[in-house]
Amino acid sequence: MEPQTRLSGLQGAGVKFEVMPKRRLDRDRPEAMVVPIAKNLVWSMDFMHDQLEDGRNFSRCNVIDDFNRAALSNEIDFSWPSVRVIRALNQIIERRDLPLVIRSDNGPEFISQEITLGHDLTRRSAV
Repeated sequence: MEPQTRLSGLQGAGVKFEVMPKRRLDRDRPEAMVVPIAKNLVWSMDFMHDQLEDGRNFSRCNVIDDFNRAALSNEIDFSWPSVRVIRALNQIIERRDLPLVIRSDNGPEFISQEITLGHDLTRRSAV
């Protein structure tokens, strides 16, 4: 039995489609994350997404100190452009010092040029 394709109606017109099986990516084992030896050395940053009862989506920006797992920021908003993410980081940096490392995934919130270059972060580039 052939796998169904979205364009299966064209198969009768002499067009052949091959569905390639998905292959698992070969990846090296990731290095274990090291726990920092003091606070304010490594921060982790990520977003959590949810939906209101009326259907509107919102997301929550979480920034955590990896040493003692203290929540440094937990802000909620409907939209998180890169300027807003940088402003949230600068507010934390005003209260605490700039960390050596800010750890994040490669989500769409963190891959903009402003974030990866560390624009407008106080004193030195951290992201």
